[in-house]
Amino acid sequence: MNIKTLNFNILIYYVFGTVYMVLFFKSCDFKNFSQMSQMMQIFTFDYLLIHIIGIKILNH
Repeated sequence: MNIKTLNFNILIYYVFGTVYMVLFFKSCDFKNFSQMSQMMQIFTFDYLLIHIIGIKILNH
């Protein structure tokens, strides 16, 4: 596999993640702040996971 293709795949992951996050936050009205911070933690974890997987693929 080509490194450029892998970089592109990771970019797509980030774009979809961002779009999903924006749509999700727009659909929810957070009256409860703890609920919002919980969601932020989940999204941050997902982003880190995708990034780590991407780096491992690129290092091979």
